[in-house]
Amino acid sequence: VTGAILRMTELENPNFSKKYGMKLKQLYESESKIVSNFYPEALYNLGEYKYQNKEFASAKFFMNEYLQNRNKDPECAPYASKRLADIASRTHESISEVKGLLLQTYDQYPKTDIGKFSYVTAMLLDYNKHDPSEQERRTLVVDEVLATIKDLKLKHLAELNKGLAVLDAGK
Repeated sequence: VTGAILRMTELENPNFSKKYGMKLKQLYESESKIVSNFYPEALYNLGEYKYQNKEFASAKFFMNEYLQNRNKDPECAPYASKRLADIASRTHESISEVKGLLLQTYDQYPKTDIGKFSYVTAMLLDYNKHDPSEQERRTLVVDEVLATIKDLKLKHLAELNKGLAVLDAGK
């Protein structure tokens, strides 16, 4: 029954609407063990809903729950890992904490585009704080990784981030 309710909720609400989030939240509150054990994608979706509504503590909880689940979808896991870095950034964690989470995403999922994007983002976070030779080295590394990203949206976003980092460094 829980699975059917989840599927119907997803079909009725293809986007992360308030109605969708409330239904997921209610289902999790009443059937948390079933959801956690058999429908981990609901944990990810609930975490994403919470993130989009700026409920960062709850979003972090659900993303961590999703990542700790042994039945998680291998395609969503890199995005959940990256989302933890986004949450750290939005909650004003230290740059080293954010960078660590981004590099962790890359270390765990190095062949995925989101893993590569995370690596590029980590390399550019404190770009302007390094001397020119280190900036040049990072630029070369970033360019190498950018060439391997296949998802055009992620690639363009990473290129934009690179441009902003270089501009911020005064170049």
